Amino acid sequence: MGGLVFPHFSDRYYLHIAYAESLFLAFVLGSILAAISNRWWLAAVLGALAWMTRANGIILLPTLAVEAIHQWIITKRWNWRWLWIAIVPAGFAVYLFMNWKVTGDPFAFLQMRKRLFTMETSWPWVGIRNAIGNLRGTPNYAEIVGAQELYFAVLGFVCMILSWIKLRPIHAAWITGNWFLIASVTFLVSTPRYTLTMYPVFMLFGLVGRSRLCTAVITVWSLLFLALFSSMFIRNLWTF
Repeated sequence: MGGLVFPHFSDRYYLHIAYAESLFLAFVLGSILAAISNRWWLAAVLGALAWMTRANGIILLPTLAVEAIHQWIITKRWNWRWLWIAIVPAGFAVYLFMNWKVTGDPFAFLQMRKRLFTMETSWPWVGIRNAIGNLRGTPNYAEIVGAQELYFAVLGFVCMILSWIKLRPIHAAWITGNWFLIASVTFLVSTPRYTLTMYPVFMLFGLVGRSRLCTAVITVWSLLFLALFSSMFIRNLWTF
């Protein structure tokens, strides 16, 4: 996974507090690295654990399938170990069981999302259009937060396109599935935090970081965001 760099300062904010992103990202990276290394049983087990951790682990199914297709194109040979991918949904089964055990409804997480955030599935441009609309008016705390949702959605989109040009298909498939899953809502929420799990962003940063100027810009930008998010968290404000 050449070019992958450690998450920048702004993202360390999410990794040291009680969010599931650190555990989820560890399982995802392990699963994808195992698939690239042709250890498909390990890729499947870690993929199941990732899906058990967060619902967007579903993206690992098409992502691992893309890697299997990529290997088949290169080798022109069928590999029965690719069938290990079929056990990845076992993690989601555990996730649904936990929902049912606690609430009596295996899909309670969807109801909670709708009740807490009044958010439903929609076309990506709906949430982005609403985020742009929130920028109009007198700047305030809510609009500053909303601006970050839009900025990171744009960052994810640009990196998604570049991933298909610069990176291995498995990486491009992962960021593409996640971007559409995150953006396909009536309004954007927690986009900066969710972008952290789009690890190809950091691989692309690693490529850009060969320039000292770009490295300096990314570092300053990251430190500013680390300060912003940490100060918001300390003041008990919404921090994605």
